[in-house]
Amino acid sequence: MSTIANVSLLTGPLLLGHLLNWLLYGVLIVQVYLYYIAFPRDGHSRQSLVGFTLLFETLQLVLSTYDAFRVFGKGWGNPEQLDRIGLEGLSIPVFASVASCICQLFYASRLYAISNNRWMSSSVALLAVIQVVFGIYDGVKCFIVGRLSGIPGTNVVWINSAWAGTSALCHVIITFSTFWYLLRLKSSSKMKRTSTLITRLIKLTVETGFICAAVNMLALLLFLVRQDTLFYIVPLATTSKLYTNCLLAVLNSRFKILGGRYTQELEVEDRISSFNFASSVIGLSDRHQRQCNIEHSTFHPQTEIVVEISRMTEIQFDSESPISEQTTACKGDHEEEDISYHQ
Repeated sequence: MSTIANVSLLTGPLLLGHLLNWLLYGVLIVQVYLYYIAFPRDGHSRQSLVGFTLLFETLQLVLSTYDAFRVFGKGWGNPEQLDRIGLEGLSIPVFASVASCICQLFYASRLYAISNNRWMSSSVALLAVIQVVFGIYDGVKCFIVGRLSGIPGTNVVWINSAWAGTSALCHVIITFSTFWYLLRLKSSSKMKRTSTLITRLIKLTVETGFICAAVNMLALLLFLVRQDTLFYIVPLATTSKLYTNCLLAVLNSRFKILGGRYTQELEVEDRISSFNFASSVIGLSDRHQRQCNIEHSTFHPQTEIVVEISRMTEIQFDSESPISEQTTACKGDHEEEDISYHQ
């Protein structure tokens, strides 16, 4: 146990970890609310995942806050309470590893969807299961040791290192493999709108994956270098909330804000795409109009212009109907007008 001279190296990181845990929980509440109002038609499995994530993180916050009150409330000034692990063996390694496993399995399913590579997605899923086993085992060993001062020199050191290292490796594989396959999809895409959406996915994947991997590696580094302090508690205490916030960020990346920065860019591209489609239809209709003019140029060319405009309006708003059917309808309209003219 550390002396009174450097007790702030224990209480300071512990307090900061609890404060950041509450901060990330508030961010998670906002993200869950945005998901609730934006995607009411999502599948039951995805909605159940979001609901379970919220309940899971709420339980983790309750356990973590109880330990914070035990140390900084009723046990304030008692070195024995500060040295006790308490429920932190459950709220940090066990809950963080389970949350990490849920997010990594979700990323593995997305990786398979964009790559169709079973080996890559299976490798990510296997690493996710391995790290959750290490995390649960780490929590059990922490309960057995019982005190923070008893961790150095025990097998808890290598178990914790294996858990953090495996989780970081899994996130690194997810980040680089998803980046690679999305980059290939972007290079093969010829539509600017699709390329823009893929670029947004690449940025989101790199940002979330890099953050998760960096936090795990930082916790591992601090745990190995400064075992006489609780500096490693700061990244470890925020790991669970960080994973779930990244998961919700991926799910919420699908909605668009009206009048936002990226929305305006996509709307311009939509208009360009619509203009290109209308131009191609106009080219087709002009060729058909010349055929109609050959048949009816002697009678009433002005009526043909009106029919052509109405037909173009129909094609522009009903793009799902076959162009050949609309061409036949135009020809029928000309024949009907021709009969009324003779009458």
